[in-house]
Amino acid sequence: MNGTDIEYDRGILNYRRYLQGDDEGLAEIIRDYGDRLLRYILGFVGDPDVAEDLLAETFLKLIVRRRAFREESSLKTYLYAIGRNEALGWLRRQRRAREVSLEQALPLASHDRPELRAYADDRRRCLYAAMETLHEDYREILRLVYFEELSCDEAAAVMRKSRKQTENLLYRGKKSLRCALEKEGFSYEDL
Repeated sequence: MNGTDIEYDRGILNYRRYLQGDDEGLAEIIRDYGDRLLRYILGFVGDPDVAEDLLAETFLKLIVRRRAFREESSLKTYLYAIGRNEALGWLRRQRRAREVSLEQALPLASHDRPELRAYADDRRRCLYAAMETLHEDYREILRLVYFEELSCDEAAAVMRKSRKQTENLLYRGKKSLRCALEKEGFSYEDL
């Protein structure tokens, strides 16, 4: 059993516990997925307060629509799809589609030595700046697969695309990112 299967089983088991009346199952779900889902939503909306509200709406939908999740995917995939829909709905309502930079969405690395931190921060800024130049679908697939650690199948479910489409987007996204980084004088492999 790989890490995804374990996570899948844990999410499903906690959801089943919640459906049977054990509120600790829901608390486990929130602990397991809340922080990363918040960061993912923040990548869409760019405002931490709005992202927290949308995260609450995501979990509220899980609570209100108790039987909507039919276990056809992992609970993680289901929650990310709800979170994505909430974020896109908010963006539509705002009539502006502005994404926050990944630098704002992800915590900075901590290093003991200031010169190492400065070097890591410079590399990170370069990566985030390059990501911002990519097509929206490329940014999203790269975030889902590399930052959120979803599989191609899970990312496909979140983005409502076929596995082949997400594989193509991932390939093209990496290729575009490599070109953008090389234009800035950085080697893709160094980041």
